[in-house]
Amino acid sequence: MNIGKRIINFLICIDQLGWSIVTLGGGYPDETISSASYRYEQQGYRWAKIARPFIDALFFFQKQHCYNAYLGEIERWQAPRHIDS
Repeated sequence: MNIGKRIINFLICIDQLGWSIVTLGGGYPDETISSASYRYEQQGYRWAKIARPFIDALFFFQKQHCYNAYLGEIERWQAPRHIDS
């Protein structure tokens, strides 16, 4: 695994830990703040209607960052793939 991928994995870990701390463990396992912001915005939460556009603006280089983070959580893009031996 290259160093860039390791750094990204570490940052995602910090993101997930931060969300777990903020929600006192009430968020979904393995969920990032971006994914949660999109999910909660769809449920009508006011804070998420503010947070989601702000986060998307921070990640201006990724189109629809929060939506794609949500899809990644649902489809488990980050999960390891099974390798037959």
